[in-house]
Amino acid sequence: MTDKSAAYSGPKVVHPPLGVVVGGALAAIGVMYASWALWSPARPCLLELECLSLEDGWARHCFGLISTLVVVWALTLIYGPGVIDRIWSIEPPLVVWHAYLSQPSPLRLLMACLATAWGTRLTYNFYIKGGYTHEDYRWAEVRRWYPGWRFQVMNAVFVVAFQQFLLTSIATPAFVVVDGRISPIDWALAGAFVLLFVGETVADFQMFQFQAAKARGETNSKFVRTGLWQFSRHPNYFCEVCLWWVFYAFTKTLNWSILGPVYLTVLFVAPGASLDLTEAISLGKYPEYAEHKKKVPKFLPITLRHVYILYFASHIPATLFLDSQALLPRDAFPRFATDLADFHVRRHGDVLMADPPLWFKSLVACEFFVQLPFFFVALWALFYEKYSPTVSMLFVAYGAHVATTLVPILATFLASPGVPSLLFAIYAPYFIIPLSLIFYFLPWSTSS
Repeated sequence: MTDKSAAYSGPKVVHPPLGVVVGGALAAIGVMYASWALWSPARPCLLELECLSLEDGWARHCFGLISTLVVVWALTLIYGPGVIDRIWSIEPPLVVWHAYLSQPSPLRLLMACLATAWGTRLTYNFYIKGGYTHEDYRWAEVRRWYPGWRFQVMNAVFVVAFQQFLLTSIATPAFVVVDGRISPIDWALAGAFVLLFVGETVADFQMFQFQAAKARGETNSKFVRTGLWQFSRHPNYFCEVCLWWVFYAFTKTLNWSILGPVYLTVLFVAPGASLDLTEAISLGKYPEYAEHKKKVPKFLPITLRHVYILYFASHIPATLFLDSQALLPRDAFPRFATDLADFHVRRHGDVLMADPPLWFKSLVACEFFVQLPFFFVALWALFYEKYSPTVSMLFVAYGAHVATTLVPILATFLASPGVPSLLFAIYAPYFIIPLSLIFYFLPWSTSS
């Protein structure tokens, strides 16, 4: 076992039950395996076990994943679960390079270079923090959670199996991309990837500088709260998660490789996951961290309140100039609005805006005559933080209504052949955000 001199020795942290951790990991592995078996080129290898001719690079990789699981599991038994930390930054670039070598194209080469830059930086950052000589202090706490055989079960299922599937899954978009040419959209995505890459680098550097200053006694602060860390309690993780969502966006379709960024987000952000463990330990060591949590968002550099303000502020012009075109004559709108609506229908295949059925017109009428006035009330309440029970109940009612109306809309798109997956991405926020409004404002609606 590796050195544990930096082990955590603070107050005991409440941990999720072993059954939840193992069951959740097995469910995630099952979903990933099923999606690969049903929808990916690896179907003959995973579902029909016809692996004698592994001409497809992705099928070859899935076949090799089994032996990788065994090797990594054996290494964790010898050197501890920290092995997974040491290979975290190495495996995804290797997967992407395998995709490129299996079917070379300019776009796959670009993706391989981006993944390599990410892996090289993360490996170096792990090295300078002593990650290759000392085990992460959080593993000591996890051992206290699950003593004896329980830890070995958790290690085999969650640490090894789930995270090996995850490390493979976040790199699978390189196998999915169809058009090998680099389009202007690809260059824009590459720019976003680099921007997030730089953000993660800066955040890690600021943390390293703070820890060095703390060790030298040059600061009285117990934890970093300057630089990017004043906008998010975990800016490096924010950039990391968003970076792999951008990597998935290179596929430009809704496809099976989306499970990679989804489960990466869950691993870091879900209740009781990695960030909560880190914060619980910080809170145990530094009681003042509780006040810091009240002032700085956990993950997103903006709070939900800011998201809601942007949502309602953007919804006003969208309702006035775009959505209401399904209800009112085109002559009632300026030229730029009708041109934008035509472009949307032509580019995204919005069958409801192209030829609005009566039921859709009724929803737009409700949006125009009922919801639009509420948008101004919502902005006032959010801007001044006036959350009376009455106003909060209006938020809850709005959220329930809009989230419900999106069900037949999205179902119509699913039933319509040839509808681009990008259309779902355009409409999805109008389901997710109203749904979150219900849970956000429900406590306020019942308070005195």
